[in-house]
Amino acid sequence: MATRFRSQAAKLTVNGKAPTGSNALGRRVAERVARYSTASGRAQVSTARRVQPLSKREIRSVYNVKSSALGKTMQLDSTKADGGSIVLRASKRRLPLIAFDGTWGGRSTPGATASILLGARRTYNSAFIATARGQRAIFVRERGAGGKRPDRAPVRRLYGPSVFDMLAVSSDAGSPANRIRGRVVSQLESFYVTELARQIRLELARD
Repeated sequence: MATRFRSQAAKLTVNGKAPTGSNALGRRVAERVARYSTASGRAQVSTARRVQPLSKREIRSVYNVKSSALGKTMQLDSTKADGGSIVLRASKRRLPLIAFDGTWGGRSTPGATASILLGARRTYNSAFIATARGQRAIFVRERGAGGKRPDRAPVRRLYGPSVFDMLAVSSDAGSPANRIRGRVVSQLESFYVTELARQIRLELARD
């Protein structure tokens, strides 16, 4: 059976509408691509907004650290946003040990205690809590020759890990940092896919 063709050109429609003019289809395709790009950009912005609160929440699900101690320890690198990646910069400054639920029962106790990881409390022998320069912290007196600890020996402030330590990739696959990082990345990926689909639907609904 022979089939007749009126011309060699195929007739194309976009969303059921016939293009008007030789460049109509090209314009509509370009417009659609631009809409996808807009949707992607908005999804990325929404995802970026979740990075810091999500990271803090996941850190506190493993580390027994006060939320206030994490206040200014992370910052999004906005210079990377246009490249399609979200970069979180975490402080390498170690957090004061007292921020990890530090306590001290007084001179009659072996020392101050702190719980860096949830459920794991440790006693720091001869450590105590005091206020210096308006800040309360855990200190320990330096020991002199022979291991003796003079009453007026210099004191040293004790610290826990930094936020960078809590998020950085570790060679130990089972490390707390790797667990936190893995959960953060997984949740952000899931959110981005869902948010991208939502933004695309919103863009297409504007036709």
